[in-house]
Amino acid sequence: MQQILTEWRKYLVEQEGSTLRKGAKDPQPPSEEQKGPVAQAQTILKQLGYNLGTYGVDGEYGPIMVAAVKKFQTDVGLKDDGVVGPNTRGALKKAAGDKGLAQQVAKKAVATTAKKQQKKLKPLDIKTKILRPGQYSYVFGTIDGDVIDSHNPNKLFYGASSNKPILALLNLMMCNNPENKGKCQCLESAELQALLTYSGSRKSAFGGDSNAVNRALSGKVKRGSKGRKRNYAISRAKELCRPKNNAEASKFLGELGLDPNMKIRWGGGNNKQSAIGYYKFLALLMNPESHIKGAAQTILQWMSKEGRTDREHRGRFLVHLKHLQRMGLGVSSIFGKGGFAGSANNSAMIIDNKYIFALFSSVNRDTNNKKKSQVIKDMSSIMAGVLIKSGSYRIKK
Repeated sequence: MQQILTEWRKYLVEQEGSTLRKGAKDPQPPSEEQKGPVAQAQTILKQLGYNLGTYGVDGEYGPIMVAAVKKFQTDVGLKDDGVVGPNTRGALKKAAGDKGLAQQVAKKAVATTAKKQQKKLKPLDIKTKILRPGQYSYVFGTIDGDVIDSHNPNKLFYGASSNKPILALLNLMMCNNPENKGKCQCLESAELQALLTYSGSRKSAFGGDSNAVNRALSGKVKRGSKGRKRNYAISRAKELCRPKNNAEASKFLGELGLDPNMKIRWGGGNNKQSAIGYYKFLALLMNPESHIKGAAQTILQWMSKEGRTDREHRGRFLVHLKHLQRMGLGVSSIFGKGGFAGSANNSAMIIDNKYIFALFSSVNRDTNNKKKSQVIKDMSSIMAGVLIKSGSYRIKK
């Protein structure tokens, strides 16, 4: 905290009598040795616990910094105009000279940031042809787990294929646990490829069938399968490390700090996730603890593999990417896991290795099947609206 107070005093001395507002920009990028007035203010706000988005201390007074200043102003009882003027400087002076107050403000900022960041977009902000606000949910935030915006975040939707990376993580963690040595096996490379990318060798136990691997990890074998191929699949399913039931899967989620109310096994009633639950799962993959790092990296490598040509990548993530690029947003890469079956149409993705966007939707089954491409376009429009409103991306003219 002493470092915070020192930075505050330095900032106040240098900026006495001046006003900082949206659009201000330091003459040069900040460095450890030298920071302009905007970067100094950002440094202090960040140390106090206010969210500055992915770019953090960048010397630019953009929408995210305006929001942080407004939060500080609200926390100290000032008009939240987002401008660092005389009154806000006075509050900074008071906090800089009162260590207890500075600690109180910092504590309050941390407690209120998550709640205030989840700004709900008005329906008119997003133009869609099929999806209505009650038919979708999303959570958008950084890969570090800082939520920027959300809509119906806790609502559970049918996961379709979205459960597959979670099951893959469970399998890899279980099979690498010394207690399970000789009891069950890891997915082979071809099986992981099939599960996560809808491609792979047809000579493998499940013939490169993503859904067959999914069923096997849930202790199911497709009804109607016959002969040697079916027997081979049944035998292989018994060898794989997997949860025996929903209770065991729920326990696994809880141990990882994920939502134990999500269901991750194959089948309608066994497969339901929420946008916030899936957002936290992707954040876990991007920031794994040491004991799951190897498994997390393996899953991400398959999902982000260059040159993917499978139907999910072509028909979902490239559609999202091209839509955003046509709008002039500077998005360069999207990868993740989607889900489409029945009424479900889901996209959970990493954007430019900076942001996570978990978007789940549910419409009438017949509508979803007949107008799948339009639903995906609607999802792209929702993404664009959120990215623009949050200030994370600007439209390039």
